[in-house]
Amino acid sequence: MKFLHTSDWHVGRTLNGWSLLEEQAWAFQQIVDLAISEKVDGVIIAGDLYDRAVPPVDAIKLFNKTLARLVLEEQIPVYAISGNHDGAERLHFGRDFFQPQGLHLSTRLEEAFEPIELEDCQIFLLPFIDPIDARIYYKNDEGKEIQGIGDALTYILEDMEKAFDPDKAHVLVTHFAVSKKDDSDGQGLRELMLSETSNTVGGLTNVTSDLFKAFDYVALGHIHASQKIKYDYVRYAGSLMKYSFDEVNQKKGMVEVSIDKQGVTTKIIPLKPQRDLIKLTGKYEEVLHYPNNENDFIAVELLDKQVIGHAYDFLKEKYPYLSLIHISEPTRRSYI
Repeated sequence: MKFLHTSDWHVGRTLNGWSLLEEQAWAFQQIVDLAISEKVDGVIIAGDLYDRAVPPVDAIKLFNKTLARLVLEEQIPVYAISGNHDGAERLHFGRDFFQPQGLHLSTRLEEAFEPIELEDCQIFLLPFIDPIDARIYYKNDEGKEIQGIGDALTYILEDMEKAFDPDKAHVLVTHFAVSKKDDSDGQGLRELMLSETSNTVGGLTNVTSDLFKAFDYVALGHIHASQKIKYDYVRYAGSLMKYSFDEVNQKKGMVEVSIDKQGVTTKIIPLKPQRDLIKLTGKYEEVLHYPNNENDFIAVELLDKQVIGHAYDFLKEKYPYLSLIHISEPTRRSYI
């Protein structure tokens, strides 16, 4: 089996007031083209399909168009889950009708325990949940005390293993903050999360990669930086695009995953942005004459000690997609 692991599409995202739909359409076209050329058996979207629970109409149209191209026109199945940014119940609408067409979308905990059965692989779709969802699900199961998401996932994954077919590979698609080791103070997760905030991820509760040892591959979403978490088979694909200036140094793309009798192999496939996110740091004259960035989204940090009158207006003329201008703290004092 060969599939593309993607995550955190955030359809409908904006950047400092700029709509990113055009740039997202550019990225989605690359996904479709690659899925066709590589003859993959499916595309995984590991949560945060949309950027918010009630996405704008244009975002829904773009997402639907992309799914229709993959599933209906090219007969490439999509395996997706809801993330913490998504409206899970809204996405649930029509699930039973879409699944026979090849769109497998899980938004509720109870759906996670029934794997999608392929010839040589079982795919488990576990959406983002809060501990309260697990407490409700296990309310009649005495002895299962759930204090946090780590307890919840322990019980959930144990129950998933009961459905394992020993003759098939086992793939998990889920959307949580996962660390390499115990991280009770959350420092490691803070370093990983960057563009996410604690109020959108349900806090910094530690979940370690060792929980997922029973699976052959774990397709993670939630953290926007592409990376493996301790093991080669536990991976974040990262977001498709740079969605904040904290991500300017990250390389964006997806993971091509192949599973056969020899095991699991992965390959990072980069995505070329239509407009990149660039942070320019320097004195005004230096920033004004950087070459070849006129069509990118730009953030500027000025280091001049003297006041530059109308700096934003002049920079905006050079960089039409200027999104942010910042004066460094030592410089700010001299402005004052």
